[in-house]
Amino acid sequence: MHYGRFALGGFGPLMVEATAVSPEGWISHGDLGLWDDAHIQGLSRIAAFANAYGATPGIQIAHAGPKASIRRAFEGNGPLDEGDAARGEHRWAVVSPSARPVAQGWLVPGARGQQDLSHPRRALTYRSRQTCSRTAVARGWHAAQRRWRALLMRHRCAPACRFPGARERGDYGF
Repeated sequence: MHYGRFALGGFGPLMVEATAVSPEGWISHGDLGLWDDAHIQGLSRIAAFANAYGATPGIQIAHAGPKASIRRAFEGNGPLDEGDAARGEHRWAVVSPSARPVAQGWLVPGARGQQDLSHPRRALTYRSRQTCSRTAVARGWHAAQRRWRALLMRHRCAPACRFPGARERGDYGF
């Protein structure tokens, strides 16, 4: 009912944030996803409720890149560890443009090859983002914002914008 409260409160636009396009791009165990048909029914109910009360539902399609597989924000946003695994919240594979972790102690991402990065249509999540966006709009969402470049492609930024402690350059100049 979290999002429903905003619709009931008279909000115009209602944006559901950071909905992952793939299991590798999921931020934490507490975040939404849209990579599986099993996710569609629950998200459709949110959109239908918002529409029924006059809100305009939107959904942010995202990929966490090297910042995936972390704790929820209220648990510290750090990488998952053995304590989390004991509670049933296990780590998952992380992918990014380079094999450089966010910081010491974080998971080392699986670097994507040049063929995956050379053109957006060959990028890791391109088809996933397109499919998720179309699925969301077809299920009652009025807008689908794609937020993947800031997370997945962060390594392309200027040195001042890179992850803290990032010094070396990957195969692609990141």
